Amino acid sequence: MWRLKPNETFDIIYTHSVQLSPVTERYHIDKAGDVILDETLFSTYGAGLPATTPYDFEITEDSFRIFNIQLKMDHLVYRTGAVRANHRLLIRDQDIPFVTFSSPGQAVEFISIRAPLLYYVIKEVIK
Repeated sequence: MWRLKPNETFDIIYTHSVQLSPVTERYHIDKAGDVILDETLFSTYGAGLPATTPYDFEITEDSFRIFNIQLKMDHLVYRTGAVRANHRLLIRDQDIPFVTFSSPGQAVEFISIRAPLLYYVIKEVIK
């Protein structure tokens, strides 16, 4: 469990299974509590990565960027990489490997819940 303020972003970073290059997907929790995909960054172009997009797109010096997506994620699920994906969660200055909170191959669903601060504190202390 991680505490986020409304509109604060978090990233999921992983190594793409075909291109073997890093992919970053940036999300935020909106005021309604929904998980929203904001943008995707990837450093190589090829199989398994988007060739076209209805969203804004730019090529930077070191990446391809799809942005202004604003897609509500009804089910945000990742399967913890077992071989090379090395999924990581980046929140503020914390870089958290998925394997610290899940097993390789395990499905991890990210959801947003509204809870009093006391609930969060108790949950973190009792772990």
